Amino acid sequence: GMVSSINPCSAATLPTVAASVAALARDGAGAAAQAVAFALGSGSVLAALGFAASLLGERATLLQQGPLQLAFPAVAVLMGLGLLGALPLRLPGATGPPRLPAGVPQELQGFAL
Repeated sequence: GMVSSINPCSAATLPTVAASVAALARDGAGAAAQAVAFALGSGSVLAALGFAASLLGERATLLQQGPLQLAFPAVAVLMGLGLLGALPLRLPGATGPPRLPAGVPQELQGFAL
């Protein structure tokens, strides 16, 4: 849960979460202060993580000299073809999707993969 909450894709939910944090406050001024503190804290953490990722990405470009420069895109293309179903990729020792008990809703079956 903590890792998914600092995911940049969850930044769009910050207003909703800030509103729910504010709703827990007793008075209006306290609600606004808590919502602002939460938004500033979350924004600061996401900005710091983004900065760290950009530095790591800058360093990673130095490693992409030679054969690695072609290996990463090739793996990405293979994975994309596998996701599209154009190239059947199987993990060694994988026997297929796990068998689930009867009655498990279809919406939850994807989590078993």
